[in-house]
Amino acid sequence: MTPPEKAAETRSLDPEETNPFTQIRLQAGIADFHSLCESSLEQVGLLLSEIAQYPLPPTVVKKILGFENDTDAQLFPELFTTSQLSTAILDSDDNITPQWYIEPHERHIQRLQHATTVMNDIGPKLKTSYESTDGGTASAGLLLGELAQEPDRGNPFPNGIIQLLLRTEKGAQNYSWSQLTACLARSLDVQDTTASISRILEEFLPPTDQSETGIPSPPQTVHLNMDPSRPERI
Repeated sequence: MTPPEKAAETRSLDPEETNPFTQIRLQAGIADFHSLCESSLEQVGLLLSEIAQYPLPPTVVKKILGFENDTDAQLFPELFTTSQLSTAILDSDDNITPQWYIEPHERHIQRLQHATTVMNDIGPKLKTSYESTDGGTASAGLLLGELAQEPDRGNPFPNGIIQLLLRTEKGAQNYSWSQLTACLARSLDVQDTTASISRILEEFLPPTDQSETGIPSPPQTVHLNMDPSRPERI
């Protein structure tokens, strides 16, 4: 049997031991991500899907995070904790080191920070546009169509896609303010700007509001991911 002191000399170094700050950086990233996404299980599903490099179904996301008894539950009714995400990553049986997770975490943190800034900036115009249509799904289809990527941009979305994007019930004729803001926030990309989205929103403002904001410029291309078959861009 090899003496303990010899075993300590000959064993290979754990990657974490070569960079003692890696795990601290990852833990900080987990805490920042959790705060920015407001504990949303849907947002952590996007993150874990990017780490896995393929879309993960909600049931798999919940299993990874240790949720139980979700057979009869809705897809994303719960809120996850930093402890659950930390355990799922750091206690993984896979031969993966924490630094593998840092880049996806920080990329999602950057997107969430950007989305928060843009949503705060466009809030007044978005609210006016929403109130002028009384939250009708038909109007939402027109707006979401203008915000979509090519080749879908400019084409009204069918009811089924609108309901999926806004998370409304099947057959719903109206949507709530919170459903609209949540839809846009999770679809925003870091390339989307307050100016580009504001110009599109101005096309949907009532005439009195347009006159106050000046003659709107032609809509510019934005990069919102409105494809419901792809979680974010993964």
